[in-house]
Amino acid sequence: MTSKEFSPWFDLEQLDRTALVSAAFVYQIKDASQLLIYPSGRSAMLFYGETTTGSALDETLRSIKNRFPAGQLRFRYRPDPHSIQSLGALLRRFEKRFGALPLGNQPLAD
Repeated sequence: MTSKEFSPWFDLEQLDRTALVSAAFVYQIKDASQLLIYPSGRSAMLFYGETTTGSALDETLRSIKNRFPAGQLRFRYRPDPHSIQSLGALLRRFEKRFGALPLGNQPLAD
């Protein structure tokens, strides 16, 4: 896997965190069971994230599973030494194409 391509998709329930790279990376989570409706189209993409620490990733994955318990969640990642900047670019591209951030990146409603 090069730094420009994502890994294969992994079932989030069976994700082996020891198989992940130990360096910084960006990642995506999708719902393989449905296309989600956004203002400018449909996408299975649910969340974009980045991490340099395993504990931050664990917390985020727990949160996503709790927010979207009915989905068939899949995870993929890409090593990226500039993960924060790359995440910003991914989110801007998604928002431009679909008219909103991925549902998991949107603030929780009160």
